[in-house]
Amino acid sequence: MSASETESKSEENPLRPNMFAKDMDAVSSTFDNIDFGHSIFRTPLFRSTLFLNSNLSGAAFQGGNLEGVNIQRCNLRGAQIQNCEVEGLVVNGVNVGDLIQLLTRTGTSSV
Repeated sequence: MSASETESKSEENPLRPNMFAKDMDAVSSTFDNIDFGHSIFRTPLFRSTLFLNSNLSGAAFQGGNLEGVNIQRCNLRGAQIQNCEVEGLVVNGVNVGDLIQLLTRTGTSSV
């Protein structure tokens, strides 16, 4: 493939994931010092999984189960959680799931 053909392909698909994982089963796993940057996880099973010192910047989780996942000492700046079940979600000791449910019920937020 010529350089111009490669460049054309890159323009058609600007997303260049580090890894694409579909239907990945990593239940009760530990990932330590792994570069998952810009990876796409479609319908993964990460239930009760621990991520230590790993790069998830720009990663996308689409569907799947992350119940019981433990995230510690991580930079979550700019992270977005959309259309997800958040019952029991705790951030820094605060049950955010309950707060979201309360705000949604009272109409205080458009969560």
